Amino acid sequence: MANNTKEFDFIIVGGGPAGCTIASRLASCSEKPRVLLLEAGKHNDSEDLMVDGQRWTTLQQPGMNWGYTTVSQEYCNGRQLDYSRGRGLGGSTAISFGFWTVGCRGDYDRWADLVDDPRFDWVHMQARFKALESFQTEDAEASYGDYVSPRRDDHGQHGPLKVGYAKLWERDIVPMLDIFRDAGFPITRDLNSGNPLGIGPVINSCYQGRRTTAITLLQNSSNNLTTITECSVERLVLEGKRVIGVEAAGARLD
Repeated sequence: MANNTKEFDFIIVGGGPAGCTIASRLASCSEKPRVLLLEAGKHNDSEDLMVDGQRWTTLQQPGMNWGYTTVSQEYCNGRQLDYSRGRGLGGSTAISFGFWTVGCRGDYDRWADLVDDPRFDWVHMQARFKALESFQTEDAEASYGDYVSPRRDDHGQHGPLKVGYAKLWERDIVPMLDIFRDAGFPITRDLNSGNPLGIGPVINSCYQGRRTTAITLLQNSSNNLTTITECSVERLVLEGKRVIGVEAAGARLD
């Protein structure tokens, strides 16, 4: 928590990727509004959780996973499927397998057409993705150049999230890529270029063995951003149709 005030200009409920992004962006704007970020789960700031190898096990920790399942699926023999969602700062980025992927150029352009807003097209969305990332790839290109060859123009270099290809790959990845290539599938040397058709290695949200999650966006935040964890919001306080505050942990926050 950055300060002890109970009055804020903005209150954000949920410290997942959307909540962390909005809180960080609001707090860093020139007007310096008072921003409160509330999260039901824990802070998830343990160094052990940041080790890249932990990405395969964090979703199994009950305190970090809401444990959601789907309703019974008609076409899966009535089974209820796992629908894991992260609990705690970072949200699902704290329990994910660490893949950093963006969509297809055509999907964003179609989205922009549907809502009649060019800000959702690929050109504008790619600029936002690039602003988020600090892309590291030199080691992978030197060792696996037949499978990765990203264009610098498609990636950011100065964003808060350090992402890139792993320096060392699991031993079955290259043989698997070769099998698909021999079967006629094109090798896509950068799945985040806007053209993900084919098969290729996924970019990871980690750097030098350390995971990057949405929590990274809150690092070095200014003192006008207050973060409270283990604080479930119980009720929105309304004035007419306008939300003017929340009730959380038995207290009212405006």
